[in-house]
Amino acid sequence: MQTRKPTGRAPWPMVLIAGAEKAGKSWAAAEATGHDLIRNAYWLGIGEDDPDEYAQVPGADFSIIEHDGTYGAVLAALRDVVGIEQDPANPDLLIVDSMGRLWAQLSDMAQAEANQRAAAKAAKYHRAAPDEDVQIGMDLWNRAKGRWAAVLDLLREYPGPVIVTARLSVVSVMDAEGKPTKEKVDKVEAEKNLVYDVGAVVKMHARGQALLDGVRSAKLQLDRPTPLRDFSLANLWEAMGVGADMEPRRHAGQPTVTPEEQEAEAEAEAPQWLDLVQQAQDVEACRGLWKQARDTGAMTDGLAAAINQRVADLQAAQQPPLEGDVVPSEAGAA
Repeated sequence: MQTRKPTGRAPWPMVLIAGAEKAGKSWAAAEATGHDLIRNAYWLGIGEDDPDEYAQVPGADFSIIEHDGTYGAVLAALRDVVGIEQDPANPDLLIVDSMGRLWAQLSDMAQAEANQRAAAKAAKYHRAAPDEDVQIGMDLWNRAKGRWAAVLDLLREYPGPVIVTARLSVVSVMDAEGKPTKEKVDKVEAEKNLVYDVGAVVKMHARGQALLDGVRSAKLQLDRPTPLRDFSLANLWEAMGVGADMEPRRHAGQPTVTPEEQEAEAEAEAPQWLDLVQQAQDVEACRGLWKQARDTGAMTDGLAAAINQRVADLQAAQQPPLEGDVVPSEAGAA
């Protein structure tokens, strides 16, 4: 058994900024990129506008990570950033904006997969596919949570400071009968365990109003949510013990979903997708199948080839001509 004594030094924290619309989440993140101890800063946007204009924030200095918006691209970008060698005393800052959008994307993927299953089942029994979204099964929710956990594990593995954002809303508390009461509570619009996975939670109900709702720190002890005057990440880091004598964040876990596991998962689902491809009656249906497979991470080289072949067969049978490629060149389309 291998053991070690604790160092007593604080690691760089992962901080969640949950804020109402236009409350200043992105401004605070951009401002933090100019901290004296930060070497480089990387901004990974998920479902939000690119933060080009935040380069105007005094002291801001960051690079935007470009990707195609899919879950696979987000995971690949995070693996690249985690692989950068760093000095804990002069680390790189990682900003993920927003985790709420990521969870919404994973939920949409689960819904699309549930709808695809229902369509395949309806086709098998020669019935019309449901017109509305079907109920998402527990196995698909578990898959969504597994994909979420893969991202969280990479963020924990990252040795430098991390800032993640999410939207904050105020909702009514429901009674035992499921009816809304007059009591209101804050709701972080992301996967429900995010607030427990980070080292500090800052809530911003309006611009200029910041509340430290929780923190994991030996130096900064709170017994209740505490207003933060003149809030900045630099001030919060300092209060948590951030300085030149820093520790990298240590995390024993590994990413939940490896690239090999993702590929195996996609291959296991291939028969269902191939059935849908063969059932496609026109080019537009093939185009829709390709987009759905890409967005849900189910696209494989074999599936792309099958879709292209189905399009060729449909065109040979004098279906309406295709305007442009069915699938982008990166998927192997002719």
